[in-house]
Amino acid sequence: MDNIIAVWWDSIAWWAHDFEKWGRVARLWNHPSLEVYNLGVSWDATIDVIKRFENECSSRKPDVIIFAIGINDSLLRATNQNNVSLEKFQDNINQLYTLAQKFTKKVIFLSLTKVNESKTTPIPWNKKISYYMKYVTAYNNVIKNFCMQNNVFFIDVFDLLTLDDLEDGLHPNTQGHEKIYNKVTDFLLDNKIV
Repeated sequence: MDNIIAVWWDSIAWWAHDFEKWGRVARLWNHPSLEVYNLGVSWDATIDVIKRFENECSSRKPDVIIFAIGINDSLLRATNQNNVSLEKFQDNINQLYTLAQKFTKKVIFLSLTKVNESKTTPIPWNKKISYYMKYVTAYNNVIKNFCMQNNVFFIDVFDLLTLDDLEDGLHPNTQGHEKIYNKVTDFLLDNKIV
């Protein structure tokens, strides 16, 4: 049995109290020895995960690695540039997968989630940053295509959430997190990953 799951996310998991559901998976899956590490950090983009990835994995030794990262790469700054260029993002996804392979062969990427542009252009807490669906879609396609081309596990939650599942136009609310959690749980069990 795989005992340790490391989930690499951004503020979607970092600030959400609903990630507690992920911490309870051991009970829900009847695996008392299963540990789930929430390694989400607010504002993280792929380059931030790359910087801390090996140190965090070396100390935790995960059996399963889940990446749910990329929405902050896609954000548009007031300079009219994405936080991370699409080309660099492609390189970073490849690098993350290569790094993850040093620790486990069970590597999973989640798709990005939709945004509600009426609330994210710009975001209320930083008027110099916006999230647009055309960029979220483009960056999501990079992840999806990478997984298809390299036969990597991919969990598609892109069309799973509706605008009613978003707390502030960007972060899922309780209902949204419940949907993501159930989809991931079903995937892990159906593919005998846990």
